[in-house]
Amino acid sequence: MAIRIVHAKHLHGIATQAKKWREEAASLFPFFQRAGNVPWVMVVAPNRPDIFFFRNTPGTIKKSDDRIVIKKPLQTWHDLRTSDQNEIAALYHYDPWWVLGEKRFHGNKAVPILKATNIVDTFIRHPVEYSEDLMQVQGEARQALTAPRHAPDPHQSHGWKWDPVWAAWAR
Repeated sequence: MAIRIVHAKHLHGIATQAKKWREEAASLFPFFQRAGNVPWVMVVAPNRPDIFFFRNTPGTIKKSDDRIVIKKPLQTWHDLRTSDQNEIAALYHYDPWWVLGEKRFHGNKAVPILKATNIVDTFIRHPVEYSEDLMQVQGEARQALTAPRHAPDPHQSHGWKWDPVWAAWAR
């Protein structure tokens, strides 16, 4: 059986419902680990300043062609335990729309923390895709996440000229 893939763009502006919550054009943003696992999902609705989360476990999400059903209640950032907030802050998410930069979120203390987790620039060439249950990052995005990363060698200029202060520091 082939794994169905969900493109990030299909999680933006989609009808979504959870316990005691319903929205016809919500956006879901899976928060993932470098290994590609998705332990948390952020949910925002248009024209509302609320930022919701739920812990993603197998069977939590049911996706049809026109709706996502979340089988758990949503929690605001401020309702989460500090340990959950810290866990989310250590994860990554992909938001090419920079939704949290919209005016409605100005003043929300969670926004600077959450915006720092957006690694959209890592995936300029290959938008993120997820497994149908949103439990895993899939495809080329997963390969980009798990590829070894090497810090640049400060002694190689690669055509750039170091400022004398930085050149002295790098030696």
